[in-house]
Amino acid sequence: MDAFRSAHQIAKEKGFCYPELHSSDTELVIHNFFHPALPQAVRNDWHLEEKHINIFTGSNMAGKSTTLKALSSVIWLAHAGLPVPATYMRCPVYKGIFTSINLPDSLKRGESHFYAEVLRIKSILEKVKEGDAYFIVFDELFRGTNARDAYEASVIVLNLLKKYPQSKFLLSTHIIELAEAFYTEKTCQFNYMESEIKDDRFICSYRLKEGISESRIGSWLVRKELNTP
Repeated sequence: MDAFRSAHQIAKEKGFCYPELHSSDTELVIHNFFHPALPQAVRNDWHLEEKHINIFTGSNMAGKSTTLKALSSVIWLAHAGLPVPATYMRCPVYKGIFTSINLPDSLKRGESHFYAEVLRIKSILEKVKEGDAYFIVFDELFRGTNARDAYEASVIVLNLLKKYPQSKFLLSTHIIELAEAFYTEKTCQFNYMESEIKDDRFICSYRLKEGISESRIGSWLVRKELNTP
């Protein structure tokens, strides 16, 4: 009782809500969610219903990884029976949550970052093939290889994910061409983090928008930090 009272008090102080969990459909709706570790976090809405693959695009430092972590935290807290950092949440009951974020290489096992990621994806797909519903996050697929290999490997993975509509897949990428290649795919939804270069300044609202980002700041940031023309 003491633990529940403490959780309830924090929920009231922080503006958390109690989620609605259901097993009758696949609709996932979250209003005003935010990352609980950020003191002045920007709140966003997110809705994934008929489509089960969400592709996130956006420039460096736009907030893609933080948004994916915020969504994962909300899903995890809901399944732990705790209030969540949002004002409303309706969520399916998932068998489990898998993430592929910042995977390390391993000298002991002889695994590069790229190979570790391939093995992680393989283990996740083996679980998904069993038919249960999972919530799965891939942050920057195949960042450990060249752009062409990353694109072609990501296409292979996305085509596999299309076969498992019972699970929800969130995938962030810097490869705009990958998002564009799947833009007409009925199983995919597209969101991006808003940002722009204005008056030689990087401006980011941390707002989640629908569509594909066209913002590219990598070369601008390098020139800015290294003081090159």
